[in-house]
Amino acid sequence: MNSKKIMENAVKVESYSVHDLDDAVKLLGDYKAQKKNVYYEFNGHKLYSMLDDVDSCYQKVVGMSKKDFEVRQARLHKEMEEKRIAEEKKAEEKIPEWIERGKKFIYPQQEEMWKYCVDVRAHDLYHGNDLENALDIMECLDNGGTIEEANKILDDENHSGTSYGITLSIVLSFSKRGPEFYRAVRGENISERQMKELEKIEKENADYERELTEAENE
Repeated sequence: MNSKKIMENAVKVESYSVHDLDDAVKLLGDYKAQKKNVYYEFNGHKLYSMLDDVDSCYQKVVGMSKKDFEVRQARLHKEMEEKRIAEEKKAEEKIPEWIERGKKFIYPQQEEMWKYCVDVRAHDLYHGNDLENALDIMECLDNGGTIEEANKILDDENHSGTSYGITLSIVLSFSKRGPEFYRAVRGENISERQMKELEKIEKENADYERELTEAENE
């Protein structure tokens, strides 16, 4: 039977055990061993038990043999790991700079909390990029910038949903105008839990202000 007839007569099969291309190849191999003419559709590509082997399946789906694919994946993994290490090293080197820069915009009573925040953000997934953006926003607000100007700095960063939330949380927690900025940006999209946290921070900021005023008057 020629390949055209094999494809025409092949029966489509489904399987919940296929999670990647190797699983699909194994599935087809099992059917081939039983001399069953079937095909499995993987990522829009039809793979045939009586026509395809490992390399032809890989060629159809990823455009190269399995060996070449594995070599490429190993290279990409190595490059990504080298990039991660370089970014982590760069972030660690910037920790003192971030700490000192932030101390200009936060209440002095928050210094230890700020150091902890900087250390966590420097070693997290974004290697301090969210922190850097938060500092730019805090600087804008501290220098009398408008909410709109500060919000533009936030929006221009093209954050993911997660990094956007983290950046906004840093500004809320440490900028003296953080609660004002948070209320304006979130608008009506503030949950009851978030509102309680917001009010807690506003009270803490008021206490910090009072403590500073009392210290100046002594």
